This record gives sequence, structure tokens and C-alpha cells, in this order.
Amino acid sequence: PDNSAPVLISGPSDVTINCSDALPTIVAPTYANGCDTARVSNYVETVTDSTCLGNYTLNRIWTVSDDCGNTSQYTQSVRLIDTLPPSFISVSADVTIE
Repeated sequence: PDNSAPVLISGPSDVTINCSDALPTIVAPTYANGCDTARVSNYVETVTDSTCLGNYTLNRIWTVSDDCGNTSQYTQSVRLIDTLPPSFISVSADVTIE
């Protein structure tokens, strides 16, 4: 019987980006399995470490299974950080009050 879980060949790297940047493209990890085909059976995204709207970690989690029900998981963490200070959209002219 096949008791071996699929083995990761490659997967997307963890990354840290500024909150104003676009999220990286979703690229599924690739797996090898000695006896049959390994395929993604589940994909979810979770948010953790949320301290405010612009600071959080997006976890992309793939579960891969083979024909015998053996599974492996891979997680890519995308850390979003807010490093930009607030800026004025418009500023009123100076006014002198007497």
C-alpha cells in the first residue's frame, strides 16, 4: 500500500510587500508522488496577525492528496505592511484672522 504523502518539489516563496502593492499572483506548489498523481484537493486563504487594515499576513494554504488519500500541506505567507505615512489630498490656503 501507498503510505507516503506527496513530496513538495517547489512552491511560491514567502514574501513581504507594502500594503499598497498588488498581491503576488497565486502559483500552486508542485508535488511528486511515487505511486500515483498528486493533485491539489483544497485551497484556502486565511488572514492572521491583523493589527490594522494595512498590516496583516495572508496565508495561502494548499492541501495536496494522492489517490490513496495521503496528504501534504504547503503554506505561502504574504505579509502586508503599511510603511507609508498619511498624506494630504488637498490643503486650504493660509488664512489671517484679526
